[in-house]
Amino acid sequence: MKSITNKLLVLPKETIVYPGHGKSTMIKEEIPIYLELRPRED
Repeated sequence: MKSITNKLLVLPKETIVYPGHGKSTMIKEEIPIYLELRPRED
């Protein structure tokens, strides 16, 4: 999650990414998924 946050989520939201499985996507489409998976800070 640290790599995703520090390397991917800092990219422009229109950046196309190729996950290695499935179709290509854009950062803006993935942000909600990663935010849901991120451990909550209490």
